[in-house]
Amino acid sequence: MALPDECLGLTRVAGFYYLTQKLIAFGFPAAHASFTTLVITLSCISALLLNYGWELRSYRRSRHTHDQSGQEARVPPRYPSMIPFLGNVIPFLADSANSIRKAGSYAGNLVTTRVPFLGKDVYLIHDRETVRKVTKHPTLSSPMDLYIFSLKYMFGMPKRGLDAYRKDNSGPLSKPYPGSNVAPQDRIDYMLHDNFIRQWSGPHHSTTTQRFKRALTARFDSFIVNEQWERVDDLYDVLAKRVSAALTESIFGPSLLRLNPNFIDDLWKYDDVVPYLVRGFPRWLMPTPYRIRDSLRGQIEKWYAYARENFTEDSIEADGDGDPYWGSEFVRHFQKMLSESGHDDAMLSAQDFGTIWAAGSNTVPSVSIACLHIFRDPVLLQRLRAEVDEAFPTSEDLASASHQQLLKLPLLCSIFAETLRLYTKVFFGFSSPHEDAVLGKYRLPKAQLGLWNSDLPHNDDTFWNTKSGQHPIDTFWADRFIVDPNDPESGPIRPELRKREVKTGLREEKSKKPYFSTEGLDGAWVPYGAGIPICPGRLISKNVILHTTAFMVKNFDVELLTPKLEISHWRYGLGVGRPAHEIPARIRKRMQ
Repeated sequence: MALPDECLGLTRVAGFYYLTQKLIAFGFPAAHASFTTLVITLSCISALLLNYGWELRSYRRSRHTHDQSGQEARVPPRYPSMIPFLGNVIPFLADSANSIRKAGSYAGNLVTTRVPFLGKDVYLIHDRETVRKVTKHPTLSSPMDLYIFSLKYMFGMPKRGLDAYRKDNSGPLSKPYPGSNVAPQDRIDYMLHDNFIRQWSGPHHSTTTQRFKRALTARFDSFIVNEQWERVDDLYDVLAKRVSAALTESIFGPSLLRLNPNFIDDLWKYDDVVPYLVRGFPRWLMPTPYRIRDSLRGQIEKWYAYARENFTEDSIEADGDGDPYWGSEFVRHFQKMLSESGHDDAMLSAQDFGTIWAAGSNTVPSVSIACLHIFRDPVLLQRLRAEVDEAFPTSEDLASASHQQLLKLPLLCSIFAETLRLYTKVFFGFSSPHEDAVLGKYRLPKAQLGLWNSDLPHNDDTFWNTKSGQHPIDTFWADRFIVDPNDPESGPIRPELRKREVKTGLREEKSKKPYFSTEGLDGAWVPYGAGIPICPGRLISKNVILHTTAFMVKNFDVELLTPKLEISHWRYGLGVGRPAHEIPARIRKRMQ
């Protein structure tokens, strides 16, 4: 009877291990010190391979038995690793994208897996059923350890500031977690979360959007002044830096950028090198990322001094939100709240730096890449222009348009959703600090780190519609999120799954026209996360992407001078990737 492949592999490794041990024990006639060293080295390698083979066999067995069983919730199968304690740290740091995809799938399906990493287990959760449980679980939130890691390594928070975050285990909600014992004034997780929600999901998110529109228009008006073609070396750079500046100004006000005219350029230099910081490269080995980070924080602290000297309550605009010094109620409240909790400028600048970077790290690349796809496809450009022009005949109409009006444009919204589906590859972390979390057939032990990366559910070809292979899941299809009531093969979900995933057909019954839809995509389309840890700035991000995309096709002609569009995976896990090369182009004001 033939042995399974893994058994044959184990037998061969064991045989080699036995042979090398015999060579050492009895001596080989030609043996000498170097040969002994070689044999010992090969023996160690054999032991590691034997260990890996055993773990792989155990993983496959537990994967099969657990996934097929209806037993009560238990921890997921443990992913094999080559080296004890280190676990999968080396392959994950060397090639994050490939490692995550391998660990997060099995036999062609997305799975939930327990991955050993530096002596601990990280729970990678990617199957839709479990992801949906995560999004609805009441005790899961962004883990404070992950937030502390970001503040320390990415944004340079001093140790005295990190200690305040470490002491808070009360959670992000108004009601503290049971079992926590944190004074109200020390509940920094809740204070931060509440301020983000109030500013970016409440009434002020519309005033922030209006400030963004004005700032964006001003920047492009000063750059492209007439209908003459202007050649640019990199259209992505042109778009990204102007959108980034407008977004930063809309939240932090004009004074920050006026006092520090190189701030946006430095911010994008930082974005180039931030993966080194995430991977833990020390300052002595890789000084440039630290130098750029320190410079940006210094520029922020310079702005603090100016704003404190010049701001008065009379500076606040009529909407009760904006002001020319601090920029918004969001920043003013942060300054007051965190200063009262003991934050000095070094701690404040790390927090604000993190907010500035996070606000644009996904939004700005998303809108820039969306525009690149539109302008490289004349048919798509013509269709989108017709949609935008019909809804907003003049540029002034578009500038005054509400978010709700933009949401009525199905092609624009589908381009937004497809860009985020294809290019957002970001980690979302969560944990349950005081009790185990039961997530269907799996259990996440208390205080353990759970992660998912949007890359895997966004590229699940067992779920997403490709229209019988015409639009593969790894390609950009502008109409993927449009449902046509007259076309049963339309929409984002594979036709054979749609009735199961989409609970109602009310919209389809009422409308005979194609419409944009994300219905039924829970656990499959997660560019902003989901549940309690969902990105609090998602509404601002959506407003920025929709308006900027419409603004560009409405007001500018663009001619790309290269057909190439390759995305770098250097920032994998941190958000939307960037082009791996320059995009030369010509641009002018649109001739209308």
